[in-house]
Amino acid sequence: MRTRTGRAVAAMAGLLMLSGCLPGIGIGQGQRPAGPDDPVRDPVNERWYTPSDLIDGTEKIREQFPDLEVESGMSLAGTFTEPDERELIPAQDDYWRQSVMVVGEEAVAELVAASRVAAVSDGGGVDPLTGEGTSPMNSPAGTRADDEVIRGVIVQPLEDEAGQCPDGWILLGMTLTADPTDTIRPVTADGLVITMAAVCEGGDRIVVDARDF
Repeated sequence: MRTRTGRAVAAMAGLLMLSGCLPGIGIGQGQRPAGPDDPVRDPVNERWYTPSDLIDGTEKIREQFPDLEVESGMSLAGTFTEPDERELIPAQDDYWRQSVMVVGEEAVAELVAASRVAAVSDGGGVDPLTGEGTSPMNSPAGTRADDEVIRGVIVQPLEDEAGQCPDGWILLGMTLTADPTDTIRPVTADGLVITMAAVCEGGDRIVVDARDF
């Protein structure tokens, strides 16, 4: 006949064995695996986003750039601060949206040419931007930036879609804007300020970072 102590030990051993088979048990008290609806912090630029908000399609991109002929694309929006720690009153400058737009090699070539013309008057293309953590914001059109600079801005889910540019990305500055009447800053059609727009010469896509100000 088993004693009460023996039964308790057996029950505890069974519970420990069972815990190794159940999802979410054994990874820490009160923890569970992160899901697609859980906010994620990008390890490089420290922005927050929700993986399930990644849009594979052009609908949102066309709203922002109605004059561009976009073949395909991906976009993602998020905040600069942790969603659960935001103030009750939303801060306008906390919102960002990034897009990778496939527009074709011909369209990219036209943008490269336009950026070079603008560089003559804007002083772009003189000092290339290099190194992770270097901000391309406010850089004039025609300025080159290496992969580390661009990847330091783009969130992780869009990096593969953007690809790499061995010879350096070309920043578009004011040559990419949805409102040419705004001569102070490039903007999207829905009012976001474009803080970075870049293309790779010979490539077929545009990488855009925009935010509320």
